[in-house]
Amino acid sequence: RRADAGLKPASGFSLAPPPAEPSFGPVPNPLAVLPSVPAPVQSLLGADVTSELVRMRQAVEAATGKPVEPRLRLDQREEEQETKLKMTEALREGLLENEKQLLVRTGLLSVTLADDGQVVLRAPSKQALKDAMSVLARIAHHCQWGCNPTKVGSLLREKPDQPVHTVLVRLAATSSRMQTQEGRVNQRQQKLRVGTDPAQCQIALEPIAGISRKHLTITFENDKGGCYVQD
Repeated sequence: RRADAGLKPASGFSLAPPPAEPSFGPVPNPLAVLPSVPAPVQSLLGADVTSELVRMRQAVEAATGKPVEPRLRLDQREEEQETKLKMTEALREGLLENEKQLLVRTGLLSVTLADDGQVVLRAPSKQALKDAMSVLARIAHHCQWGCNPTKVGSLLREKPDQPVHTVLVRLAATSSRMQTQEGRVNQRQQKLRVGTDPAQCQIALEPIAGISRKHLTITFENDKGGCYVQD
């Protein structure tokens, strides 16, 4: 009609192009062109959401002229960490004889002995290695006053094999001016105070320079089967 009426298209505009001929090829799989979404996430998406993501991805690529690189990778893992530790022979033997228990307690991948006598620790991540080092530092601290495989094994346990109801605390004298003292802690009396004030301390010491009225407190935690000293 426009041609018959002698009308021309307005400047900058043209007639709409004819519709494209329908194609009957195979329908592309939206997931196959969606590498930016990991497979575990793709399985949770519906067809409508997936198709919309595909259109958005194609629009970004058309505007930038660059392919969209995936930013989320669920299969990305932190690199394993390894370190060497130098320790006493008794502590080394105690740890290696309790290797299985050590791996379970610390989360390490392996504990081996190097040719130079040092212990090689291999952890799945930097944080796992840091946590394992914290456990080993505690064990090494307690083993300053004697070390054997049985003691190391008991330190690796988070809880004792059998419940502990009472602990005998013995304070050995390190000076001729002092005497060895003993006391007991249990579930009913979980704290044992040591100092020079007999009115506030269960273990009263003679007044000596360097010892205060309430010098320290020993607390019994029956769920852990151990005592802790607060100075």
